[in-house]
Amino acid sequence: MVKKWLLWRIFGLAVTVLLFSGCIKKQEPLTTEKWQEILINIDEHLTKDGTLDLTGYLAGISSSDILNPEGEFNLNMYTEAHEQVNKIKNLILPDAAHSVKGSFNYFQNLIEVKGAHITTVAESAFSECKNLRTAEFPNVIHIGEKAFYYCRGLVNIQFPNAEIIGGSAFYYCFDLFKIQFPNAEIIGEGAFEICRGLTHVEFPNATIIGGRAFSESNIITAEFPKVTEIGGWAFSGCSNLVNLQFPNTIKIGSNAFSYCDSLVSVEFPNVENISKEAFHSCANLTNVQFPKVTEIGERAFYNCNWLTNAEFPQVSTIGRRAFSGCDSLITADFPNTEKIGEAAFSGCNSLVSAEFPSAEVIHNRAFISCGNLTAIKLPNAKRIEENTFSFFF
Repeated sequence: MVKKWLLWRIFGLAVTVLLFSGCIKKQEPLTTEKWQEILINIDEHLTKDGTLDLTGYLAGISSSDILNPEGEFNLNMYTEAHEQVNKIKNLILPDAAHSVKGSFNYFQNLIEVKGAHITTVAESAFSECKNLRTAEFPNVIHIGEKAFYYCRGLVNIQFPNAEIIGGSAFYYCFDLFKIQFPNAEIIGEGAFEICRGLTHVEFPNATIIGGRAFSESNIITAEFPKVTEIGGWAFSGCSNLVNLQFPNTIKIGSNAFSYCDSLVSVEFPNVENISKEAFHSCANLTNVQFPKVTEIGERAFYNCNWLTNAEFPQVSTIGRRAFSGCDSLITADFPNTEKIGEAAFSGCNSLVSAEFPSAEVIHNRAFISCGNLTAIKLPNAKRIEENTFSFFF
């Protein structure tokens, strides 16, 4: 009996300590009224480091409540106008919350946000939270457009289950240097545009990269083993990009890799179409391999000054100025090309020989200012337009 009594005493003391230390939280609905009360008396709810822990709160009873019956954590106008939110530095969302809506951009001192059961971060939810450094949402599946737009201080993000990354979701997250999205399938337009801290990106399950997705970032290496489509301007201006792996890509959008100054070699074993200006002004590009490409868009390799060799065994059409200004191009081998666009090889001063056994139409100025071209084979040419081989503009 003494032992039993002693055990009960110890248990009672432990519960008392926990209650007074705040470890056991009273569970109650997070209604709009309760949220207002929390903000008015914010100092009573914050820990010393500025953490507001809402873990134990339940869903409200009205659709207008901060945490509504559907599990949506939705900030209202009262929150936006309340100066007390600036005292919150770390926010732990309720376990009952499954999505984040509204806007946190009035939380100007928010440094860290966590949500253990959040599956959706809605459009512009944390947009312009300029001091936000960490966001942990281990169960998020969908990240909405501009969800973390212009969060310049964001450094650490953990979204291991995210499948969709909305357009401009992390636009101008200047300090973001490490990202992990092992399950992401779709990367929206401008999703990581101007993220200057990024040096390596790897998306093992992504299939689509939207336009400008990584434009003007400092990426050095990029691995996308399942991507089939790269949007326009997706990596444009990534001046440090050296190595990229896209073994299953079929289509490359316009300007997708334009102005990637450090890119030396590219290999796309399954690409069928290269859109206009895709590799425009890749100044150090020397080697390209596209065994399945059938069409090269206009200015696709314009001003690739160090490109020395061009072999495209399946290409049927070469667009206007596709290789114009490729000063170092020495040989061109296009066994299946039927149409050569206007000024396609203009200004290729180092071009010595070219062979186009299937070409039927050669447009105006196709080889203009190729001063060293001494041998060209066009056995099936049916139409050669004026000034095709003129050496002066």
